[in-house]
Amino acid sequence: MRRGRVSIALLALLLAACSREPAPDPEITAAVEQFDAQQRGVESGFRQLLVRQPENEPDFRGRTISQDLDQWVMTSSTRDELQALRDRALKSTYPNDARQLLASAESLLKQEADRSNGISKYWFGSLPAPYWRRHWQSLFDANELPAEDPDGMLLDIEGHMRKSLDAGDFSAAAGIADELNSVLAESRDRATTRILQTRKTTPTFRPRSSVCVPSALTGDRSERPRLIRGESVDRFYPAAAISRGEQGAVVLRARIDGSGCARSVAVVVHSGVPSLDDAALAWFETAEFAPAVRGGAPVDSELTWKVRFVLKS
Repeated sequence: MRRGRVSIALLALLLAACSREPAPDPEITAAVEQFDAQQRGVESGFRQLLVRQPENEPDFRGRTISQDLDQWVMTSSTRDELQALRDRALKSTYPNDARQLLASAESLLKQEADRSNGISKYWFGSLPAPYWRRHWQSLFDANELPAEDPDGMLLDIEGHMRKSLDAGDFSAAAGIADELNSVLAESRDRATTRILQTRKTTPTFRPRSSVCVPSALTGDRSERPRLIRGESVDRFYPAAAISRGEQGAVVLRARIDGSGCARSVAVVVHSGVPSLDDAALAWFETAEFAPAVRGGAPVDSELTWKVRFVLKS
């Protein structure tokens, strides 16, 4: 009877020993921890995209960056697949098996990182393309006019860009956006000219705020006043406007006296970007002019011209 009890006790100990999980292989544990760090890095990266755009403004599709991230990056099915590969690797008996499973997980994680980078490139590296329709509308709103229909070329490019976005190819969409931005700048500039040609309201002039330097021009003089020189417009380009991809042309009109001094200035056509209008007026204070000449003598006159703010490619 005692011998039977001993046999039962030994059997219980053997079964308990067999049921215990084997101690994890340190090499496998280290590889899994390294993968976990990589995944945290990818997730932290795309969360930072939302921090960069706190307003979460919709693009021309009516979609936000958070919607794109939710649809295309680290979806629930992708997370489940990554988790399954990770868990299988951690439970592997042999390091080589774990490495193969983690290699598959890392490949999947890289796809997510690439897509996240493409989304970032479209939303932040392709400005103002995601918001091009707002930029087009703002030109007419600023000048209190009904908006013209956008150029057909803009609509065609938008169609191609939308097709890439719908397929989740944000990198391709960003490439198309570069073309749209170029066409948008040209289209808005032409629209500015049309607004100027049809403008009937009398502009409001404001006096010059800096010391006026009379013209030092000698020699032949034109019957029309002329802009002789001014500091680089780029020096006045607002940094915030550059970061938002804002471009535009401001049409100014100056009253120039017989000495070549521009005594006052008015914005005839607004750019649609208030900071660019202000920058153009600040630049005006650095400009020098030659007066108009009638019958061989300088006379008071007015000069109208564009101040363009264009992003360098």
